[in-house]
Parts: sequence; C-alpha cells; structure tokens
Amino acid sequence: MAASLDLPLETAGKRGYRAARADRLSDAARFQLAATAWRVRSRVRACLLALATATQREALLKQHEAIQNRCVRLLEGQARAGDVPPIEVTQARAAWNRTRLELHEAELQAATARLQLADALGLPPAALDGVALDLTGFQNLPAEVPDAAARRHALLNRADILAALAEYAAAQSALQLEIARQYPDVHLSPGYEYDQGDNKWGIGLSLELPLLNRNQGRIAEAAAKREELAARFNALQARVLADIEQALAAYRLSVKKAEAAAALGEQLATQVRLAAAMHAAGELAQVDVARRELEAAAAGLAQLDAHAQAQAALGALENALQIPVQLCLAVDQLSLSPRPSPLSGTP
Repeated sequence: MAASLDLPLETAGKRGYRAARADRLSDAARFQLAATAWRVRSRVRACLLALATATQREALLKQHEAIQNRCVRLLEGQARAGDVPPIEVTQARAAWNRTRLELHEAELQAATARLQLADALGLPPAALDGVALDLTGFQNLPAEVPDAAARRHALLNRADILAALAEYAAAQSALQLEIARQYPDVHLSPGYEYDQGDNKWGIGLSLELPLLNRNQGRIAEAAAKREELAARFNALQARVLADIEQALAAYRLSVKKAEAAAALGEQLATQVRLAAAMHAAGELAQVDVARRELEAAAAGLAQLDAHAQAQAALGALENALQIPVQLCLAVDQLSLSPRPSPLSGTP
C-alpha cells in the first residue's frame, strides 16, 4: 500500500498573473454593471422630460383654448352686429377646435409618459397614482460646457471606456501568463509506502518541459486577443469622442434656439401688456387684445418646444459623457480631477 501527495510549485509568477487577470475581469464586470445603471438613468430622465413637457404643454394649451374660446365669443358678437364677416367666426372656431384636439393629444402624451416612467423604474403603473413629481429641474439649462473638460471627464469616467481598459489589462495578464508557461513548474511528490512491514518515504520530482514549441501557439493566441481588444478600445474611444463633439454642437445650437424663442415670448408678452393698456384707454377693441394674447400663447408653445429640444440635447450630451453636466462643471470649477482609472497602461 502506498500514499502520495502532489505539491505543485509554480514558477515565473504564474499565480500572480492569474490573479491579476481575474481582478481585471472583475473590474470589467463591475464597469459593465455601471454602464447598465447609466442606461437605466438615461431612460428615466427621458421619461421624466417627456412627462414634464407634456404636462406643461397641457397647461399652455388650456390657456390657449380659453383665449380662443373668448375670441370666438367676441367675434360672434361682432358678426351679429355686422362688424365682421361670418367667415372670420368660422375660422376662429376651427382654430379653437384644433387647439382642443391638441389639448386631448397632450393629455394622452402625459398619461403615456407617466406609464413609461413607471416601466423605466420597474414599478407597476398604479404605483405612481397620486404621486406628485418634482419636475422643476428641467426649467434651467446649464452654462457653456468646456470641450476639454467634457472629453477629459468622459475618458476618465465612462463605464464602457473603463470596462474596455479592464478587458485589455486582463488580456495583457493572460499574455504574460502564457509567456511564463514557457518555464516549467516543479511538482514534488513525497509518498509513504508500506512494503512487507518496512515503512519508508519516497520523494518524487517531476517537471513539465515544453521543449518543442515553448508554448508559442498559446502565446500567439493571447497576443492576438490583446491586439483585438486594443483595436476595440481605440474604436470605442474614437466613437465616444465623436459622440461628444456632436452632442456639444447640438446642445449649443438648441440652447441658442431656446434663447431666441424666449426673447420672442418676452416681446409678445410686452405687446399684450401694451394692447391691454390701449384697450383700457379705449384705443383698441377687446378682440384685438385677444388676438395679441393668442400670438403670445402660440409663442409660449414654441418656447416650450425649443426648451424641450434643448433638454433632450442636454440628455444626449450627458449620455455621451456618462456624467451629469452640472457635476462635470462643478468638478471643473473646483479644479478637481475625476477619479483616475485604477488600470495601469494604455493599449
């Protein structure tokens, strides 16, 4: 009867390379989880923006509908007095009905946005019934976003960038492991043998000698895998930088459009105040004041659309950066660098 043990003694740091590869793969999985969390956050923000826009559109359309209703009543009175032709009443009533249809559409959009928000949060639709949501965060637009700060934050914080770097580092450790396998491991095999009552120890020693190819096949395979991941990383980095440039340009243009719409709204509001003053002085008919109010209401709807477009562009920019723009600006103003990557080396 004989009993023996096998005590492997790894050489050339193989155990360390395996541990490093496992650590990097764990980092990659963690960063991929963070990327998934950001996608959820992006969808929730889009649903909240849709809900805020639909809710504000519904309120503006109610005001618009009320003004048109009043305008129709005034024109009907003038038509009965023979001051305006009946066709003006018909046109005003048609515009009023169109606004009522738009109001019903806005109500449907608000209800749909609330259902989509519940789905994005992973909640049943009834969970948001009676819940008052604070949507005031969409009222303001951040200041100008510096290009350099945007690119720096994205390259140092985007989860998919960090995941790609972690995968490359894991491939580097795998290559180092295959190179180390050129050198043999030592196996000690001490044993205890009972032979006709004579107890004795036996010491065995074995080596794995890659004499013919010195593990060149696996080394080449690991090197090719590393090159593949390097190419993927470079392509991802180029795409991220292009997305950031496009998102920055779209955001700046949409902000300018929102500012122009706001300026027009202020001008029309001033005209409404002047028209009201002229009516009070007997210089302008009430229906003319209502028409100025209709113009201002239409400008309010256009301003809402422009502002919603700018907020959507802001969301696209944050998706390109994978960081809220306000946080990006705050860190940049404090001259604090984002959390550096824990990975050493670049592909």
